[in-house]
Amino acid sequence: MKNLVVFYSRTGNSKNIAILTARKLDADLDEIISLKNYSGVLGFIKAGHDALKNKTVPIKFLKKVKDYDIVVIISPNWGGKMASPVFSYIKLNDLKEKILCICCVQGSSGGEKVIEQMEECIGKRAKNSLIFNKADFKEHRYIEMINNFVKGLKLI
Repeated sequence: MKNLVVFYSRTGNSKNIAILTARKLDADLDEIISLKNYSGVLGFIKAGHDALKNKTVPIKFLKKVKDYDIVVIISPNWGGKMASPVFSYIKLNDLKEKILCICCVQGSSGGEKVIEQMEECIGKRAKNSLIFNKADFKEHRYIEMINNFVKGLKLI
């Protein structure tokens, strides 16, 4: 099976999770690049507003989903919603026939809603999902979480 890990990261946390997951899963990695600037404090405010309004934004990415069997999508939690660049990615790609896994990276809470929103937008439930909180990074639990997540994927 051919595996793809797709991610969007405004601050770097989702990117770190994506890199480790792709490495352990022996997967290709594809970063969703937003053509809308979300950097800095103003970018943080724009990001929250766009996510709450379910806005699509112009994005770039390299890999073709059709070339993969398993797709892992990693999104930050923006106010209980998936990041707008991830929303745009899902709208542009047909993921219904893929083995789908979803990760949410967040400060504290609401990740369950993000996972549900992503599944609803795609039109199917994920085979596996995982939520990373700020405390998981501080206490270095995220590495063991990724290891367990990847073990589960390898059993699919």
